[in-house]
Amino acid sequence: FKILKILKKLKVKSFFFITLEYAERIKINKRIMEELNKHFIGYHGKTHLSPYIYFLTDTMDYNRAYMNAINEERESINKFRKIFNSVLINSFRAPGFSFSPAHLEAIREFGIKNDFSTFAFKRPTLHKGITFYPNSRGSFFIIEKNIIKRIKFFLIFLYYFLSKNPVILQWHPFDFVLKGHWMKKEKDKISFSYTLLSEGEIRRRFRNLYRLIKIISLLQRARILTPFSFKFPYKKLKKVNFEKVLFKATYWLLKYWDISPNFLKEHIKNFF
Repeated sequence: FKILKILKKLKVKSFFFITLEYAERIKINKRIMEELNKHFIGYHGKTHLSPYIYFLTDTMDYNRAYMNAINEERESINKFRKIFNSVLINSFRAPGFSFSPAHLEAIREFGIKNDFSTFAFKRPTLHKGITFYPNSRGSFFIIEKNIIKRIKFFLIFLYYFLSKNPVILQWHPFDFVLKGHWMKKEKDKISFSYTLLSEGEIRRRFRNLYRLIKIISLLQRARILTPFSFKFPYKKLKKVNFEKVLFKATYWLLKYWDISPNFLKEHIKNFF
Protein backbone atom coordinates (compact mmCIF):
# COMPACT_ATOMS: atom_id res chain seq x y z
CA PHE A 1 0.00 0.00 0.00
CA LYS A 2 2.93 2.34 0.66
CA ILE A 3 4.07 1.91 -2.95
CA LEU A 4 0.56 2.76 -4.15
CA LYS A 5 0.58 5.91 -1.98
CA ILE A 6 3.88 7.05 -3.53
CA LEU A 7 2.55 6.50 -7.05
CA LYS A 8 -0.66 8.37 -6.20
CA LYS A 9 1.16 11.34 -4.69
CA LEU A 10 3.51 11.67 -7.67
CA LYS A 11 0.77 10.90 -10.23
CA VAL A 12 2.63 8.06 -11.92
CA LYS A 13 0.77 5.10 -13.35
CA SER A 14 2.43 1.73 -12.89
CA PHE A 15 2.06 -1.95 -13.77
CA PHE A 16 1.25 -4.58 -11.15
CA PHE A 17 1.62 -8.25 -12.07
CA ILE A 18 -0.40 -10.24 -9.58
CA THR A 19 -1.05 -13.97 -9.22
CA LEU A 20 -4.61 -15.24 -8.90
CA GLU A 21 -3.65 -16.70 -5.53
CA TYR A 22 -2.59 -13.28 -4.21
CA ALA A 23 -5.51 -11.47 -5.86
CA GLU A 24 -7.90 -13.73 -3.94
CA ARG A 25 -6.21 -12.62 -0.70
CA ILE A 26 -6.27 -8.86 -1.30
CA LYS A 27 -9.69 -8.51 -2.95
CA ILE A 28 -11.36 -7.91 0.44
CA ASN A 29 -9.14 -4.85 1.09
CA LYS A 30 -11.17 -2.05 -0.50
CA ARG A 31 -8.44 0.60 -0.10
CA ILE A 32 -5.83 -1.48 -1.93
CA MET A 33 -8.26 -2.57 -4.64
CA GLU A 34 -9.42 1.00 -5.22
CA GLU A 35 -5.84 2.17 -5.77
CA LEU A 36 -4.76 -0.87 -7.82
CA ASN A 37 -7.64 -0.32 -10.22
CA LYS A 38 -6.07 3.02 -11.20
CA HIS A 39 -3.04 1.21 -12.61
CA PHE A 40 -2.27 -1.41 -15.25
CA ILE A 41 -2.86 -4.92 -13.94
CA GLY A 42 -1.21 -8.00 -15.45
CA TYR A 43 -1.90 -11.68 -14.89
CA HIS A 44 1.07 -13.32 -13.11
CA GLY A 45 -0.29 -16.85 -13.37
CA LYS A 46 -2.27 -18.90 -10.89
CA THR A 47 0.47 -19.13 -8.28
CA HIS A 48 4.13 -18.39 -7.65
CA LEU A 49 4.48 -21.38 -5.34
CA SER A 50 4.46 -24.09 -7.97
CA PRO A 51 5.95 -24.37 -11.49
CA TYR A 52 2.53 -25.25 -12.83
CA ILE A 53 3.22 -23.94 -16.35
CA TYR A 54 6.06 -26.45 -16.66
CA PHE A 55 3.81 -29.30 -15.50
CA LEU A 56 1.17 -28.30 -18.05
CA THR A 57 3.34 -27.86 -21.10
CA ASP A 58 6.58 -29.88 -20.89
CA THR A 59 5.39 -32.55 -23.28
CA MET A 60 6.61 -33.58 -26.73
CA ASP A 61 3.17 -32.97 -28.28
CA TYR A 62 2.86 -29.17 -28.63
CA ASN A 63 -0.89 -29.34 -29.28
CA ARG A 64 -1.37 -31.35 -26.11
CA ALA A 65 0.66 -28.77 -24.15
CA TYR A 66 -1.49 -26.01 -25.66
CA MET A 67 -4.76 -27.74 -24.74
CA ASN A 68 -3.52 -28.47 -21.22
CA ALA A 69 -2.89 -24.75 -20.75
CA ILE A 70 -6.24 -23.81 -22.30
CA ASN A 71 -8.13 -26.09 -19.94
CA GLU A 72 -6.15 -25.00 -16.87
CA GLU A 73 -6.19 -21.26 -17.42
CA ARG A 74 -9.74 -20.68 -18.65
CA GLU A 75 -11.28 -20.63 -15.19
CA SER A 76 -8.28 -18.93 -13.54
CA ILE A 77 -8.24 -15.98 -15.95
CA ASN A 78 -12.01 -15.57 -15.66
CA LYS A 79 -11.69 -15.42 -11.86
CA PHE A 80 -8.84 -12.93 -12.15
CA ARG A 81 -10.85 -10.66 -14.44
CA LYS A 82 -13.82 -10.71 -12.07
CA ILE A 83 -11.57 -9.51 -9.23
CA PHE A 84 -10.18 -6.63 -11.35
CA ASN A 85 -13.38 -6.03 -13.28
CA SER A 86 -12.70 -2.33 -13.98
CA VAL A 87 -9.24 -2.94 -15.54
CA LEU A 88 -8.36 -4.33 -18.96
CA ILE A 89 -6.43 -7.56 -18.36
CA ASN A 90 -4.38 -8.17 -21.48
CA SER A 91 -0.82 -8.68 -20.18
CA PHE A 92 1.15 -11.50 -18.62
CA ARG A 93 4.39 -12.13 -16.79
CA ALA A 94 5.25 -15.76 -16.05
CA PRO A 95 6.15 -16.67 -12.45
CA GLY A 96 9.94 -16.73 -12.27
CA PHE A 97 9.90 -15.66 -15.97
CA SER A 98 9.52 -19.39 -16.73
CA PHE A 99 7.25 -18.98 -19.72
CA SER A 100 6.20 -21.59 -22.25
CA PRO A 101 5.24 -20.83 -25.88
CA ALA A 102 2.30 -23.23 -25.70
CA HIS A 103 1.05 -21.48 -22.57
CA LEU A 104 1.46 -18.04 -24.19
CA GLU A 105 -0.54 -19.15 -27.20
CA ALA A 106 -3.21 -20.58 -24.93
CA ILE A 107 -3.74 -17.43 -22.85
CA ARG A 108 -3.69 -15.38 -26.06
CA GLU A 109 -7.03 -17.04 -26.81
CA PHE A 110 -8.36 -15.39 -23.63
CA GLY A 111 -7.29 -11.92 -24.75
CA ILE A 112 -3.87 -11.81 -23.06
CA LYS A 113 -1.67 -10.63 -25.90
CA ASN A 114 1.20 -8.76 -24.20
CA ASP A 115 4.07 -10.71 -22.67
CA PHE A 116 6.68 -9.39 -20.22
CA SER A 117 8.49 -12.69 -19.64
CA THR A 118 10.87 -13.51 -22.46
CA PHE A 119 13.52 -10.71 -22.44
CA ALA A 120 14.16 -11.57 -26.08
CA PHE A 121 13.93 -8.09 -27.62
CA LYS A 122 15.02 -4.49 -27.00
CA ARG A 123 11.80 -3.05 -28.43
CA PRO A 124 8.21 -4.32 -28.33
CA THR A 125 8.06 -7.06 -30.94
CA LEU A 126 4.94 -8.58 -32.46
CA HIS A 127 4.94 -12.30 -33.22
CA LYS A 128 1.99 -14.67 -33.68
CA GLY A 129 -0.46 -12.17 -32.26
CA ILE A 130 1.59 -11.56 -29.10
CA THR A 131 3.60 -8.41 -28.34
CA PHE A 132 6.80 -9.21 -26.46
CA TYR A 133 8.18 -6.44 -24.24
CA PRO A 134 11.87 -5.91 -23.37
CA ASN A 135 14.00 -6.79 -20.36
CA SER A 136 13.28 -5.36 -16.91
CA ARG A 137 15.66 -3.35 -14.75
CA GLY A 138 15.32 -1.93 -11.31
CA SER A 139 16.11 -3.15 -7.83
CA PHE A 140 19.80 -2.13 -7.69
CA PHE A 141 19.02 1.57 -7.40
CA ILE A 142 16.71 0.92 -4.43
CA ILE A 143 18.98 -1.54 -2.61
CA GLU A 144 22.51 -0.26 -3.25
CA LYS A 145 24.11 1.79 -0.44
CA ASN A 146 27.32 2.81 -2.20
CA ILE A 147 26.72 6.32 -3.55
CA ILE A 148 29.10 5.87 -6.51
CA LYS A 149 27.30 2.72 -7.63
CA ARG A 150 23.93 4.38 -7.19
CA ILE A 151 25.04 7.27 -9.39
CA LYS A 152 26.25 4.74 -11.96
CA PHE A 153 22.92 2.90 -11.89
CA PHE A 154 21.05 6.20 -12.20
CA LEU A 155 23.10 7.24 -15.24
CA ILE A 156 22.30 3.87 -16.83
CA PHE A 157 18.62 4.49 -16.11
CA LEU A 158 18.89 7.97 -17.60
CA TYR A 159 20.51 6.57 -20.74
CA TYR A 160 17.62 4.16 -21.20
CA PHE A 161 15.06 6.80 -20.30
CA LEU A 162 16.34 9.07 -23.06
CA SER A 163 16.75 6.33 -25.66
CA LYS A 164 14.07 5.42 -28.15
CA ASN A 165 13.54 2.03 -26.50
CA PRO A 166 10.96 1.63 -23.75
CA VAL A 167 12.30 1.13 -20.23
CA ILE A 168 10.71 -1.35 -17.83
CA LEU A 169 11.74 -0.97 -14.19
CA GLN A 170 10.86 -3.90 -11.98
CA TRP A 171 10.68 -4.47 -8.24
CA HIS A 172 9.25 -7.22 -6.09
CA PRO A 173 7.56 -6.17 -2.83
CA PHE A 174 10.19 -8.06 -0.83
CA ASP A 175 12.93 -5.76 -2.22
CA PHE A 176 11.75 -3.15 0.27
CA VAL A 177 11.35 -5.18 3.44
CA LEU A 178 13.23 -8.50 3.32
CA LYS A 179 16.84 -9.56 3.63
CA GLY A 180 18.16 -12.73 2.05
CA HIS A 181 14.80 -14.21 1.16
CA TRP A 182 14.95 -17.69 -0.30
CA MET A 183 12.65 -20.48 -1.33
CA LYS A 184 12.86 -24.09 -0.24
CA LYS A 185 11.35 -26.92 -2.22
CA GLU A 186 8.93 -29.14 -0.33
CA LYS A 187 7.39 -31.86 -2.49
CA ASP A 188 5.46 -29.98 -5.19
CA LYS A 189 5.54 -26.55 -3.54
CA ILE A 190 8.06 -24.08 -2.20
CA SER A 191 8.19 -22.22 1.06
CA PHE A 192 9.73 -18.84 1.85
CA SER A 193 12.23 -18.16 4.58
CA TYR A 194 13.26 -14.57 5.24
CA THR A 195 14.57 -11.97 7.66
CA LEU A 196 12.96 -8.55 7.96
CA LEU A 197 15.20 -5.58 7.27
CA SER A 198 15.70 -2.99 9.99
CA GLU A 199 13.20 -0.14 10.13
CA GLY A 200 15.96 2.26 9.10
CA GLU A 201 16.86 0.20 6.01
CA ILE A 202 13.20 -0.13 5.02
CA ARG A 203 12.79 3.65 5.25
CA ARG A 204 15.97 4.15 3.19
CA ARG A 205 14.73 1.90 0.40
CA PHE A 206 11.36 3.60 0.25
CA ARG A 207 13.11 7.00 0.13
CA ASN A 208 15.15 5.77 -2.83
CA LEU A 209 11.99 4.57 -4.55
CA TYR A 210 10.30 7.90 -3.90
CA ARG A 211 13.25 9.81 -5.38
CA LEU A 212 13.33 7.67 -8.50
CA ILE A 213 9.56 7.88 -9.07
CA LYS A 214 9.72 11.65 -8.52
CA ILE A 215 12.37 11.94 -11.25
CA ILE A 216 10.17 9.87 -13.56
CA SER A 217 7.20 12.08 -12.71
CA LEU A 218 9.14 15.27 -13.48
CA LEU A 219 10.45 13.87 -16.77
CA GLN A 220 6.92 12.87 -17.77
CA ARG A 221 5.55 16.31 -16.95
CA ALA A 222 8.34 17.88 -18.99
CA ARG A 223 7.39 15.48 -21.82
CA ILE A 224 10.91 14.11 -21.92
CA LEU A 225 9.54 10.72 -20.92
CA THR A 226 6.40 9.25 -22.44
CA PRO A 227 4.22 7.24 -20.03
CA PHE A 228 3.67 3.59 -20.89
CA SER A 229 1.06 2.90 -23.54
CA PHE A 230 0.04 -0.20 -25.45
CA LYS A 231 0.16 2.01 -28.55
CA PHE A 232 3.96 2.06 -28.42
CA PRO A 233 5.30 1.27 -31.92
CA TYR A 234 6.40 -2.34 -32.24
CA LYS A 235 8.57 -4.12 -34.75
CA LYS A 236 8.14 -7.48 -36.43
CA LEU A 237 10.21 -10.49 -35.48
CA LYS A 238 13.65 -10.68 -37.11
CA LYS A 239 16.16 -12.59 -35.00
CA VAL A 240 16.01 -14.31 -31.63
CA ASN A 241 18.84 -15.24 -29.28
CA PHE A 242 17.48 -18.69 -28.41
CA GLU A 243 20.08 -19.44 -25.76
CA LYS A 244 19.33 -16.21 -23.90
CA VAL A 245 15.58 -16.85 -24.03
CA LEU A 246 16.00 -20.45 -22.89
CA PHE A 247 18.32 -19.40 -20.03
CA LYS A 248 15.74 -16.96 -18.63
CA ALA A 249 12.88 -19.42 -19.13
CA THR A 250 14.65 -22.18 -17.18
CA TYR A 251 16.62 -20.24 -14.53
CA TRP A 252 13.86 -20.31 -11.88
CA LEU A 253 13.06 -23.95 -12.59
CA LEU A 254 16.68 -25.03 -12.24
CA LYS A 255 17.55 -22.88 -9.23
CA TYR A 256 14.57 -23.58 -7.01
CA TRP A 257 13.13 -26.82 -8.35
CA ASP A 258 16.05 -28.74 -9.87
CA ILE A 259 13.94 -29.08 -12.98
CA SER A 260 15.40 -29.18 -16.47
CA PRO A 261 12.56 -29.18 -19.03
CA ASN A 262 12.75 -31.86 -21.68
CA PHE A 263 10.89 -30.15 -24.50
CA LEU A 264 10.97 -26.41 -23.82
CA LYS A 265 14.02 -25.75 -26.01
CA GLU A 266 12.38 -27.36 -29.02
CA HIS A 267 9.10 -25.54 -28.36
CA ILE A 268 10.89 -22.17 -28.18
CA LYS A 269 12.79 -22.78 -31.42
CA ASN A 270 9.66 -23.86 -33.27
CA PHE A 271 7.64 -20.94 -31.87
CA PHE A 272 10.11 -18.22 -32.81
